[in-house]
Amino acid sequence: MPLLRKTILLLFIVSVFSHKSFYRTLNDGNKIPSIAMGTFSLKNPKQSVLMAVKAGFRHIDTAKFYRNEYQVGQAIHELIETGVVTRDELFITGKLENEEHDRKQVKPGLEGTLKRLGLKYIDLYLIHSPMATGVNQNYPNLGLLSYCLEHNIQVMAYAPFGFMVPRFVSYRPIRPKIDDPYLTKLGEKYGKDTTQIVLRYLIDRNTIPIPRSDNHTHITSNIDVFDFSLTQNEILNINEFNIDTKVYVLGALKDHRYYSFNTC
Repeated sequence: MPLLRKTILLLFIVSVFSHKSFYRTLNDGNKIPSIAMGTFSLKNPKQSVLMAVKAGFRHIDTAKFYRNEYQVGQAIHELIETGVVTRDELFITGKLENEEHDRKQVKPGLEGTLKRLGLKYIDLYLIHSPMATGVNQNYPNLGLLSYCLEHNIQVMAYAPFGFMVPRFVSYRPIRPKIDDPYLTKLGEKYGKDTTQIVLRYLIDRNTIPIPRSDNHTHITSNIDVFDFSLTQNEILNINEFNIDTKVYVLGALKDHRYYSFNTC
């Protein structure tokens, strides 16, 4: 057995949650949906969030850095006012701006997010980019996930499709692509497409993937991943697409004291 596969096997996380379960329990006892709708760089944030929640998403991930909190808030209010959901049924994640990490900036930062969203509270407020990390089949981040599992820390996985979708940074052809033979084979086995296989892979590794799309068909597909689970061997095989390459490295923040993209 190759050394990499041995390492992967040792670090493999056996998810104890049912494939039908939509929520995870955080270490403070609160519940969090196990997949989130991303809002970064959407062409029409309001319309995309409306479609996502109507399709079944209950977790919306946003940030001041995305410059669309106002439109996201409009969608949330419309969904509540029209009876699609109640506020309690939604889980809204916001983020402290990259350059506002000083202690005295935290409260004003949160208050600004609440004002732009038009909400009285959000459910989760994260420190943005320097302590963020991507998790996907090209960068499975085995060590970090093992540490977080040991310490009961939930990981949110942005850039969940890795390099299987077009990226503005891609140094060479990188597997897997949308039509990858192995992922296609798994899709045929479970009646899913390859992007759904990758999202389920992340959920089965105990992460919360954050797919984003403006396309109604893609949004509906992204949430339709709770009627199957991958086997341990299938997850190990997908791990082997690892090339230790991140989709985003945020080089403009490399001098930040908490910049961690070199290590996680």
